[in-house]
Amino acid sequence: MRIGSGHGPRRFAVVALLLALGTLAPPPARGEEDPLGGTLFPPEIVLRHAVELRLEATQVDAIKREIQHVQPLFLDRQLDLQAELGKLRVLLAPAQVDEDAALAQLDRILELEREVKRAQIGLLVRIKNLLGAEQQRRLEQLRDRG
Repeated sequence: MRIGSGHGPRRFAVVALLLALGTLAPPPARGEEDPLGGTLFPPEIVLRHAVELRLEATQVDAIKREIQHVQPLFLDRQLDLQAELGKLRVLLAPAQVDEDAALAQLDRILELEREVKRAQIGLLVRIKNLLGAEQQRRLEQLRDRG
């Protein structure tokens, strides 16, 4: 099994997706733990430790398929979010702000973020479900070690 093999543009797109996964969710506030961090496993961590976890080739392939399945949504929504945030900046720039328009724009942004977060959690749940109990325990140990 060759974990590191891949195709140029496809590998770049997967890396971009993994970066987006990490940057869309705000970090926990100082002193707070991530409420879901102990229960789900980011795909980059699972794939980075594929050998240690003794992932089968079918598991690696399934994880990659799951990532590729949600990738278009993440990339599209990331672009949409940037555009909608730009619109909000324009609405907030004048000395006198149209509150109704600004809040309506904020609602559009929050809906896009909700869609992304829902897709993120769905991806993480599907990845967890692809792992056996022993693999999950091993991941927890690896995460606890840092």
